[in-house]
Amino acid sequence: MRLGFKRNVGLRDQAVRIPFGIVLMASAVHVSSYPVFAAFLAVLAFFQLSSAVTQYCIIFDLAGWSTYRKTNVLGEWERK
Repeated sequence: MRLGFKRNVGLRDQAVRIPFGIVLMASAVHVSSYPVFAAFLAVLAFFQLSSAVTQYCIIFDLAGWSTYRKTNVLGEWERK
């Protein structure tokens, strides 16, 4: 299995992921009295924010959920 590290998060996805990641992080702080649940929310928030900022998500590559594909001509990535 090879990871291609292709750009797979568009601008519309970024507009959703950043606020959602912030809400998840705030929720993790709010439920800090339940450490397992808070850690789970913090991990989810980290994935949301990191994939929104970098526009790359390894989980999307592994699952095949990428909305971009490689063109044959120049080797550039374009939306499916």
